[in-house]
Amino acid sequence: MGKKIWMVILFVVCSVGIVYTKPQTTYADISYVDAVEGNTQAGYHVVKISKSSMENDPMCKALQNALDEAKLYAAENLKYKVIVEPGTYALSTCIHAYSNTYLSLQGVTFQHKNYSGNMFKIGDIGGDGDTVSGYHYKNITVDGGTWDGFGITSPIMKAAHAENVVIKNASLKNVKDSHVVEVAAINGFEVSGCTFSDQTASNEKKEALLANEVIQLDLLVQGHFSGYKYEALDMKNVVISNNIFNHVLRGVGSHTAYSKRSTDHVVIKENTFENVKSVAIECYNYTDCTISNNRMTECGRGIAVYAMRSNANGAFNAAATKGNELNAKTVITNNVISVKNTDTYPPTGISVEGLDLKAATQGTGEKTAAGNYYISGVSVLNNEINTPGHGIVLNDVYNSSVGNNKITGTTGSGSYYGISVDNASKGIQVTGNTIDKTGLNGILITGKSDAGLVAGNCVTNAGSNAVCVNSASVGTIKDNVLNQSGTCGIQLSTNAKCKKAISGNKITNANGRGIYIYDKSTVKAIDNNTIKGIKLQGINISSLKNAVSISNNNISKCKNHVIYIKTPTKYQVKLLNNQIKAVKNQNGIQVTAGQVRIEDNAISGANWPVSIEIGVKGEVGSNRYKGNVNNLAYIRGSKKSIRTAGLKKVVLKVSKTSKSIKLSWKKVKGASGYEIYRASSVNGKYKKIAETGKKYQYTDKKVKAGRTYYYKVRAVSGDKKSKMRIFGTYSKAVKGSC
Repeated sequence: MGKKIWMVILFVVCSVGIVYTKPQTTYADISYVDAVEGNTQAGYHVVKISKSSMENDPMCKALQNALDEAKLYAAENLKYKVIVEPGTYALSTCIHAYSNTYLSLQGVTFQHKNYSGNMFKIGDIGGDGDTVSGYHYKNITVDGGTWDGFGITSPIMKAAHAENVVIKNASLKNVKDSHVVEVAAINGFEVSGCTFSDQTASNEKKEALLANEVIQLDLLVQGHFSGYKYEALDMKNVVISNNIFNHVLRGVGSHTAYSKRSTDHVVIKENTFENVKSVAIECYNYTDCTISNNRMTECGRGIAVYAMRSNANGAFNAAATKGNELNAKTVITNNVISVKNTDTYPPTGISVEGLDLKAATQGTGEKTAAGNYYISGVSVLNNEINTPGHGIVLNDVYNSSVGNNKITGTTGSGSYYGISVDNASKGIQVTGNTIDKTGLNGILITGKSDAGLVAGNCVTNAGSNAVCVNSASVGTIKDNVLNQSGTCGIQLSTNAKCKKAISGNKITNANGRGIYIYDKSTVKAIDNNTIKGIKLQGINISSLKNAVSISNNNISKCKNHVIYIKTPTKYQVKLLNNQIKAVKNQNGIQVTAGQVRIEDNAISGANWPVSIEIGVKGEVGSNRYKGNVNNLAYIRGSKKSIRTAGLKKVVLKVSKTSKSIKLSWKKVKGASGYEIYRASSVNGKYKKIAETGKKYQYTDKKVKAGRTYYYKVRAVSGDKKSKMRIFGTYSKAVKGSC
């Protein structure tokens, strides 16, 4: 009784503003030995709980009495520190703590005995007997202690309606079919320096049991989170750092969320996750989130970030604070992740997912309205992932980036991808990643997604294509290094679209084609790529929906035709200034259908440097053929084939009259006509003004006195049956005036 009277006096003194005596110690952490009962030390009023008062009392009355005293008398300007003497104590009831309390448990072990329920709770006793609202409980710290659940099927610790809650330096273990720490509606929640271990499930193949996070950031939803007044009050300002999670079901996060509210300002950093059956970190509707420098070993999945889970599972309704979009403003960086196939989900290093809900749906939460719950503003950077499954997966993600990650998989391990962008994702940048050994594609853009840039990536040993765009679009594919792919280096298929160019890539040792465009796909330009050692064609264009320019590529050592074209005749394919080195018995450029212009290419080592089939339209200009079996272009006609090495350059002469300018030249062998071009300056734009047939002169009468004109002429060989024309090199420009 005397102690309580003293505390009332102390409280009154405090309230009227009398200054306290300076604390006797200045260090923050006070041990049981150094603590002085009833003193103010390091800013705390100290209460000591002796071993003798605890050993034979599994109800821990002495401890609870001290915490109840703190409930009455602790204040923000004089908090209570309750220090328990080191020892091992049976616990047959839940410990309850309240505002402005620091519970120090260094060297203390609590063992759960002979009751069901939590071991520690913030707030009052009773099923739903805690009736406070808002962030009511404030400034509560649990420091140290080993909390042994002995197979408890409830969370060891539970808290809600609080502000500034810290759990640190504690060990929590031996929980079955339950979370270990379950919290909701807390503004300012920190867990650091703790070890969590030995969380088990009665059925590890049942998703509902594997969904028990060690630390769950939950919702105050009726029937879901008991013991507190239900309220749509958000979790925010969360820090989970420097903890160890070992042999547990799930690590940190949430599998429930309000569909149009978010958990704000979350930092999960520098934790170690080992032998996690399911996912190490799961974020559901989190914003301003940083996940960094965590190490995950032997986990079912590494990191999963959701705006909406599949089938709207875990989604609940509350007054909206945002629209359908989740602008996550999330950075996932510098994590080291190793996953294995132990989850009910595919093994995945990092996944970021929204959901386009076509109709109102009720999953495991409440009925959720139709709409596109996409996620945006996520950066996945500088992570290292080892996986037998997917590396990084983006579904229904907008305006986000995947950069400088290192992903190592297992070749032939199944239908898995290094990086997958799917489900109508938009505005995605995939840059600077290193990917080795994937079951299927190294980088996949699919499902009507749109990636602005795929650049600077290094992909080796992809089970299928190194880069694949399927039923999707990409802005530019450039400067990637792609080696040893099972099928193609770069493939565009099923109405895929490359809006700009496939440029500057280095593609080697593909087991199929270097670059493969087919099934009504589109690309504007394929240029400046280096392609070498390909089993089939270096570049294969088998179907197009637009004109394309193939230029300045260096292609060698392909075991089939180096460039193969089979396209609709309405779209022209230009092949300009490519360096082509073919192998024996294969052609340099093989065109079986379409409309082409082939000019200024250097082709060597081929059977035929250029081979054109019946029905192809277009023109073959001056190309450089050297060291081929036949140094000729081979153009099939309807009755006979044309074999031509190209036409020699015209030697042009000019003379004038008073009203015209006369051009003349010598006959070029094989020519069926000549084209005349004119410009107003020597380096200006030359426009075709005439074609002469087999005449060797032309008079330009559409000239004006006193003006100077410049002319070029080239020889033409046409084959009406084959619809192809052969062009010689332009003559040197000559000038004329009258």
